Amino acid sequence: MPERFRNLPVTGGMLVPSTPALPPVPLKHTDVQIAVVGPIYVATLRQRFHNSHTTSLEATYIFRCRRMRR
Repeated sequence: MPERFRNLPVTGGMLVPSTPALPPVPLKHTDVQIAVVGPIYVATLRQRFHNSHTTSLEATYIFRCRRMRR
């Protein structure tokens, strides 16, 4: 992960514009669907973001997962 993203407070997912001066694009909605059949599962994550800027953006999607302790 690029250094400039490491200290951002990510909760669930974030779009960070390629232009460093622009703030992250806010997450508006998350929908998770999980199907389990025996030992197999399929998870689908859909997220909606709102671009309040006046132009289209190129951005990096960040989704942090916590590491499981063993």
